[in-house]
Amino acid sequence: MQNKDILSRVVGTLKHGRFYGDKKKHIFIIYGILASFCVLGAVFNLVLASMDRARSSQPMPMLEFVFGAVLVTICLLLPVIIAGLSILHNEKIRKELILWVEDAIETDAYAKEIGRQFPAFSPAIVKIRVSFKINGMQFLRESIAGPIGAFSWQKGHQAIWRKYANRSIQILYSPKYDQVMVLKDHKKTKQ
Repeated sequence: MQNKDILSRVVGTLKHGRFYGDKKKHIFIIYGILASFCVLGAVFNLVLASMDRARSSQPMPMLEFVFGAVLVTICLLLPVIIAGLSILHNEKIRKELILWVEDAIETDAYAKEIGRQFPAFSPAIVKIRVSFKINGMQFLRESIAGPIGAFSWQKGHQAIWRKYANRSIQILYSPKYDQVMVLKDHKKTKQ
């Protein structure tokens, strides 16, 4: 199997967490929606300020207008910058994965939840420990990647691991780099 085929099956690594693969457009769509809400909020605030000024029959000061324009620009640019950084981070992971899959061994494993946290205004994030056997030797590896901008107490916790915790999973293990890559679940075919 070619590296591209293998990489399309990887959903994440214990070192880096979630891997988006070729889903760059999904990253831009998510951040585009976020940017739209930010801009709508900023424009709504500008309209309310203008209406308030119109009722009081005073012109809108130039400083308020400039502040509103800068706020709208920031709301447009920030999500694009964040999306670009996310894509660069994903490409960095891809380069490492290409090295890791060279000697990777596919095997069954069991992922056990060893930690769960509830960040404010976010779904739960989970830390997992993966146990597997290769050539009769037992291995245990834990997730170490935290959410972007994570605090030290969040290391290893990610939302993606909720789906894979406390059940059997398929992994690729690279003995040379001592890295675990979690694979997508197999699709069940209809009979």
